[in-house]
Amino acid sequence: GTRRGGLSVPVRLLAAAAIVPALAVTVLCLGAQLLPFSASPVVLPLIAALVAAVLPGTLRIRRALADRGIGRVVAMRVQTAVEASALLTGALAVLLALVRPAAGFGTACAVLVLLAAGAALAAATTRRRHLRAVAAIAATGALWSAWAALGVSLPEAYLLPPALAGIVVGVVQTARGRTAVAPVIAGLAL
Repeated sequence: GTRRGGLSVPVRLLAAAAIVPALAVTVLCLGAQLLPFSASPVVLPLIAALVAAVLPGTLRIRRALADRGIGRVVAMRVQTAVEASALLTGALAVLLALVRPAAGFGTACAVLVLLAAGAALAAATTRRRHLRAVAAIAATGALWSAWAALGVSLPEAYLLPPALAGIVVGVVQTARGRTAVAPVIAGLAL
């Protein structure tokens, strides 16, 4: 840490936010250097696996920092910084999988499956509810990428799974005593 008053927290947050992207760039560079062909189909899923491994570990990072006297608020901010940078890194891996000619929908599907699994596990272990939505979106994207890789062009194949998910979410929420008309209506509209 630094001895300057007030500078310690921003430096820690910046360092925390840089960890996952720095590792991803390292993987990308190693793939480009070591593989005799386009590394995208290999390194992008590796980067997604890195992100998927980091997301569930953010709570342990927060607790370890808090136990070492960093302070609960700073530890929570570090957790958020690591998580946000990991999610951004994952999003960039998806984008690269979709725009790189050597990657394509098959690679995008693999990347999205890994991200969905990591986000779902993180949502369950860290109690960060927004990661449920990330997992659902990534899983839907993985399904759509798989359909596209297989050449499926029927719109219903793309619309039915999220529609059914919306209906199920609405029914479950209603069964729990919450008002959840919007997901059901959205699901039926699709």
